[in-house]
Amino acid sequence: MNNNHLKFVGLLVVLVLPLLSYGQEREVILGQAFDTKPHSYLYKWDPQQERLTFFRSVWTQNNTAIRLFSTDGRTRLTISPLAELTKYVAITIADVAATAEGGAAVAGVLKGTDNNLTDVILTYNDQAKLTQMWQVEPYNHRAIAVGSDGSVYAFGDRNDVKTFGQEENNASLLIHYSKDGKVLREQLPLNLFEKGLDVISTNGTTGEHHLFFADGNLVLYVAPANEVFLFDPELRIKKRVPLRQMLNGLLHQTGSIGARLMEISFDGKDIYAQIVLWTAGEKPVMSVRLVAVDLRTQAWRLVGHDLFDRHPGRLLQVESDGNVLALRSGANDVMQLDWFRP
Repeated sequence: MNNNHLKFVGLLVVLVLPLLSYGQEREVILGQAFDTKPHSYLYKWDPQQERLTFFRSVWTQNNTAIRLFSTDGRTRLTISPLAELTKYVAITIADVAATAEGGAAVAGVLKGTDNNLTDVILTYNDQAKLTQMWQVEPYNHRAIAVGSDGSVYAFGDRNDVKTFGQEENNASLLIHYSKDGKVLREQLPLNLFEKGLDVISTNGTTGEHHLFFADGNLVLYVAPANEVFLFDPELRIKKRVPLRQMLNGLLHQTGSIGARLMEISFDGKDIYAQIVLWTAGEKPVMSVRLVAVDLRTQAWRLVGHDLFDRHPGRLLQVESDGNVLALRSGANDVMQLDWFRP
């Protein structure tokens, strides 16, 4: 499984700067993501449930590997997968999604005492108790989301076939499971993508996949393709939005040589993308910009030219009132939610 272990911590080296008060609406201090070292982890924002999740990428201990926070910081769910899964010695967590009942669904791989690997989806209730474990071979899911009805959507590849664009097997990359783990639908066949494109593998240049529900739509960003897909809950494609032209235009406008999409948000009308840019030269300069892409016309615009210079952090959501919700890490790895106007 290809996980970018530096997805959060590495990029914050660039983004953690003193926060200016200009345009600040409010803030909530969450505290440390985890009480124990190491302080490296991934995170995910769930706009449908308004939950922020921190999770360990690879974990071998019986203590906490997943924590979910509400936006007021009061509701917290702490999950220790290996404490209940005593037949396993390690878990690789690809993604986590909050559920409407206050629990969570986890896509990952378990390693047994015999070193065998098992691809699974785990579901937890609001008391952090394991309620189901689905063995999902041959699927190897990289991103997960949970619908309002409790059914599970998962994006990834298969262990038994190649997943390159226009591959002859034409496997589907997006799977819809019922609440009890039965496959209901498959979508996103490989023939939708350009020939030879490695649709699944990601790295520091491509950025990461994103899958979540927002405004009644299942939103999927396929990182190597630089494309956003919008689906209805039955996995019918409602919109396909290519972002490569926008990224190229942003490079030209800013005089940068590279761009990577970091985070994505959707408010029902516009797609918002937080993008890191870098220049060439002996002292390359990195900057972070927020771009809005009109869903209807696919025209794009910068939102507040120096927005993330004034308000450093990672984009979580652009809300219906126009406020930007961002995640910031401060001294001693204390996490903070900031709301501000562009």
